[in-house]
Amino acid sequence: MIEILTDIADSIKSGSQTISAAKNAVQTVRELTKSKTASPAEIESKLLDLTEIMVDARTMHADLIDKITELKAVIAEQDDWKKKREAYSLVDVARGVPVLEYVHRDENDQTVPHYACPVCSEKKMIIPLRKNGWVLTCPNCDADFFFGAEDTSQALTDYDPFAH
Repeated sequence: MIEILTDIADSIKSGSQTISAAKNAVQTVRELTKSKTASPAEIESKLLDLTEIMVDARTMHADLIDKITELKAVIAEQDDWKKKREAYSLVDVARGVPVLEYVHRDENDQTVPHYACPVCSEKKMIIPLRKNGWVLTCPNCDADFFFGAEDTSQALTDYDPFAH
């Protein structure tokens, strides 16, 4: 997006210079038409210069419109990503094991969460995690997220029997 904004700023600067050149050319043509010593060929030459400047200005205007359209598309893409990402919350499936959680309601109005990879979300991708025993695995980046025993009656603790 910075590159597009830089291009737009450069186009505006060039456009400003083109407008100044057009104003000068108009002033020159005006002075030549009032002058009794200017030849028709000289006036025609300056009018051709003015026409070239106007064609350049029109081209710059079209390029600027293209760059603004491109910028709007980038902003829309970022807004879409932001909306997608805001639908997810960062939760711990086990102590110190964060994943993205999306909760939606099924046809029976029951909440059904699914988890997505937080690593891939940094790359602006929502990749659902696959459950494999006590592990949630990302099929895209192969990151593993351990969440504990399938039997929820078992507690996960910080107890380390080997620490003294």
